[in-house]
Amino acid sequence: MYKVNLESLSINEKEVSAYVQQQMMDLAPHVDPSKPIEVNLIETDRGFEVELTANHLEGFVQTVGADKNLFTAIRNAKEGLLQYFVELEDELEPHKREQVLSHYNRHGNIYLH
Repeated sequence: MYKVNLESLSINEKEVSAYVQQQMMDLAPHVDPSKPIEVNLIETDRGFEVELTANHLEGFVQTVGADKNLFTAIRNAKEGLLQYFVELEDELEPHKREQVLSHYNRHGNIYLH
């Protein structure tokens, strides 16, 4: 489901791969499962940049997350991509959003991500 590029970093590959896998689970409902999400981790003088590239209905979508902490940069990139997917799907199918809100209002649960 995802492909991680760790070439230039001196970090614990297993720990980072596990965290990336955990974060990418949030994107699973929004991406084509037959095409991996590409994750490029770049170390800069200001910290880390994480590039996520995913295949979606309209083609490839890329987002970049940055932070001094690698794990926060990964999460920031994932959150940016997730926000894009949710907004795009709301525009393409606004009735689904209304159904979800109606369901949560009836059952007293208003948590949305």
